[in-house]
Amino acid sequence: MNFNPLPEEQERPELISRLQEMYQMLPEDRESLARIQARLLQVASTKLDEPSLSSFSSGTSETIVASKTRNHLSVRKPGLHRFSVIAALFIVCLITAAAVFPFVLMKGTSQPPTVSPPPQKLMRAGMLNAIHSLHMVNERVGWAMQNAQNYGPVLRTIDGGKTWKPIMPPGLAVNKIEQVYIFDETMALINPISDKECGDFYRTMDGGATWQRLAWPVIPTQHYCLPTFLDHTHGWVLENDVLFNTNDGGKSWRQVGILPPKSYGYSLTWSSLQTGWLFTNTFPATLYVTHDSGRTWQQQLLPTPPQQTQSARSLGSLTFFTQEEGFLIATFGKGGQSDQAYLYRTQDSGNSWQIAGGTLPWSAWQVVDNTHVLASEGGAMGRPLKISLLTLIKGKWVQTSIKMTIKDAGSIDILPSLTGLVLQRAANGITEVYKTSNGGKSWQKIGILPGGA
Repeated sequence: MNFNPLPEEQERPELISRLQEMYQMLPEDRESLARIQARLLQVASTKLDEPSLSSFSSGTSETIVASKTRNHLSVRKPGLHRFSVIAALFIVCLITAAAVFPFVLMKGTSQPPTVSPPPQKLMRAGMLNAIHSLHMVNERVGWAMQNAQNYGPVLRTIDGGKTWKPIMPPGLAVNKIEQVYIFDETMALINPISDKECGDFYRTMDGGATWQRLAWPVIPTQHYCLPTFLDHTHGWVLENDVLFNTNDGGKSWRQVGILPPKSYGYSLTWSSLQTGWLFTNTFPATLYVTHDSGRTWQQQLLPTPPQQTQSARSLGSLTFFTQEEGFLIATFGKGGQSDQAYLYRTQDSGNSWQIAGGTLPWSAWQVVDNTHVLASEGGAMGRPLKISLLTLIKGKWVQTSIKMTIKDAGSIDILPSLTGLVLQRAANGITEVYKTSNGGKSWQKIGILPGGA
């Protein structure tokens, strides 16, 4: 169907083009309308050109037409005949337009609704060192190592903790491991003990089957290296207050920024390639955010609980499960068992933070998911720790003791599914592995860690 725009409409060709795109008909719709139009034109032509008796007089220009519905002859002028044809065509156009509208309406309403994709989950990264000896990526795959008093190799399980396999880089002694950064099921970085705190490191991308020796960026007077990755290629490392990043999995590094003055990073987390989070524990504890991949940092204020008058004394367990949803534990007080902790939650990529539930024990230290937090007490003078799982129910935290004697908080890991493992060193020096499927209410021995006895 051709479209002839008016002169004033020709000044807006882009609008005409968009309208034509919006109201395009399918081929079958055009064929249907063409048949309707043909039938209507045929009916109109039949009524205008039906059989008639006509005669022409030499002395007049009038046409004598015989009418089928009347018994007498009527006189009709040629101009009137042309008007009838135009009127019939106009009626055909109106009927055609009326037929087009339902098709256009159906076309507009037949489009499937736009469905937003689910938020992309971030990897559950973790660290193994002299304090933390266990990290489960999921219910099947996990990493472990013996603690500082019981040296052993880096280990990996793919059956939920029943069996473990040593996965050490060739030539690296088990007592030369400072820390192991775990990213996911297959990627891990080992930072060995050396004269240079930030010297070389070992990287595996296949679960420990092979290792590659790479180098951290070097700066004077290094104190520590704090690596973190968003995926297998994009990562950052913090050396003192200088931040470096890599786009090739750690093969090369470039300096991207310097942290705010007098703020030594204690934890660094990234929720996207542009947005990163850093908290410090120099009083008052401060949370910083960057939106330009670490080039500049701004302080992110947290709402103060109503019953608190000072800023947070410490921050911990900074965790983002997706780019939008993140958690943070803040502790208020002067230091000690009288302190109170709160769980902060963001659902808008950190633009705003809200307190979830009421007060937590001062010893809350790990966010399991949006309704579960781990807390511990005791452990001094060689006494075993008492681990508790706190569950948010109707806006209040309900505490449940985990029925397991634990000597080290870093030897337990609970997943959001409430499935978890704990490493327990027996009297004979063997490290036993216990599993829970109900958040610590009951445990079952499933295996042992090789080496380190």
